Amino acid sequence: MRANDEALRRIARRVLREEGILFEDAAIDALATTNHGDLRALVRDLQVLASDLNGETLNAAMVHAHAKASQRDVTVEIFPGLDSLYRERNSAEAATLIRTIDKDASEFLNWVHWNNASLFTHGPSIRRGTTTLLQADRAMMGRFLNTAHRSTYWTHHLTALAASTANDVPLQGRIFPSYPHYLRRSAPSGRASIIEKLADLAGTNKAITREEFLHPLFVLMQDEGPLGDSSLFDVSLELGLSAEEHLSLAGLAKSRRSSKALIKSYEEAQELHEAKMAQQRDNTHQSEQSPAKPESKVEEIGEPIQTEQAADDDEEPGTPPGQMTLF
Repeated sequence: MRANDEALRRIARRVLREEGILFEDAAIDALATTNHGDLRALVRDLQVLASDLNGETLNAAMVHAHAKASQRDVTVEIFPGLDSLYRERNSAEAATLIRTIDKDASEFLNWVHWNNASLFTHGPSIRRGTTTLLQADRAMMGRFLNTAHRSTYWTHHLTALAASTANDVPLQGRIFPSYPHYLRRSAPSGRASIIEKLADLAGTNKAITREEFLHPLFVLMQDEGPLGDSSLFDVSLELGLSAEEHLSLAGLAKSRRSSKALIKSYEEAQELHEAKMAQQRDNTHQSEQSPAKPESKVEEIGEPIQTEQAADDDEEPGTPPGQMTLF
């Protein structure tokens, strides 16, 4: 939560009066205009300025000189930042702007990917932006292969280009970017259990599962998309999802008559699928318990013959008749 300018002025006056520091009203105005609503930054600025006063009165020139020298790292909220980014026509300015938006590189990539299709009105620009976002996604995955700062740098820059200069038609009037639907935590019933099942199957955490796996399933299940078909149950059955979870992926309300019919069809398909899987398990179990083949009789007969022959070879020759033995 950021403080407004009036709150900044009131707090600055109170701190300076409590410390017994003389100030001009123009200095208070300068403190409010050079601060972006961060109270901790305001207190730090007052501490630094007060340490160099040496009994002088704080004025606006001192405040502006300090602000110019410090060059604080300022972040802006996501929606004003997106508004400025989508209107930017200079690639260098877009790359600088995206670093001030308070979002991680991978998270901001999802925001631009979600909003490009709804904000861009030019078909070739959408395709150009999608190609750039694909490169940004590949760069982001580099964080698992090399140093993370390189992947963050290229993901930020490519995402900035995909949202700004990739569009040949400048946006006019107000724009209304929206939160990526597949990242919302206030999801329909069953979404949490879907994420938990997918995370167990893939061996990933829930955040990665929500970002990487849910959206492809939405594309396959929801009827309004070119690839979606809610009546195809194969993927949901293989993942072990219930009828309600399949309905949640399809984006359908349970109260509809068509949704109730879809649930009935899914449960019938689920019974057939479970019966098929049980039959496969029984066949596998029977094949593992089948008796082994008996050994060859030739080997059983031949082995004693070799033993008797070896025993005959080990016997010493007997004493000839009429010969006396000493032992």
